[in-house]
Amino acid sequence: MKRSLLTIALCALSACGGFENEPFKVGVVRGQLGGTIDATALVAVVGRDDLVTRPDAMGRFELRNVPIGPIDLLVVTNLRESQRLAVTVGGASVVELGALTPRPSGKFEIYLSAEGGHALSGATVSLVGTPFTSGVSAFENEAEFFVPAGCYEAHVVVRGLGETTVQGCVAEGGLFERHVNFGLPDGTEGREGCAVTGCEDGLTCQADRSCR
Repeated sequence: MKRSLLTIALCALSACGGFENEPFKVGVVRGQLGGTIDATALVAVVGRDDLVTRPDAMGRFELRNVPIGPIDLLVVTNLRESQRLAVTVGGASVVELGALTPRPSGKFEIYLSAEGGHALSGATVSLVGTPFTSGVSAFENEAEFFVPAGCYEAHVVVRGLGETTVQGCVAEGGLFERHVNFGLPDGTEGREGCAVTGCEDGLTCQADRSCR
């Protein structure tokens, strides 16, 4: 009888019989942002769109259900200050980061152009693995992000002209900029040209889906 009770206890601790003990697969990360908190403030796990939280008015945050092991934590205090932290999370544990001192953000800019006078109002740029997505400013055909120092991949989509990716790294307080030019539509899927994009002022959509 004693042996049976011992076996049951050991099974409960080690997920005996194929059952998985879910609480030991995730942990919690807590901390407090320093500096001035604004509406852009957030904390997120890079590569996990579902793991994002926003701090309270005092800058305190708690991020739950974080997978165990090493993670890359994206911490944004305000539009101009942020940082990335390498954090290791243990199962069913709480990682206390304490007070975090903000660091100067870098600026990641993508400029777009298109041959043939296509309008770019339907363009979007997203930084893969982060919560950052932006429409493209119609005035300068650009998307800009203030991000922590690090390397990023931008996914660029222009409605009617297709999509592409851009990779680049930005230093703390530095600048990365890239000019992306979309060529004339070639008839492939996603490249419907001015039939979808429209044309810049003063130009008309032609049969070959260019603007003249």
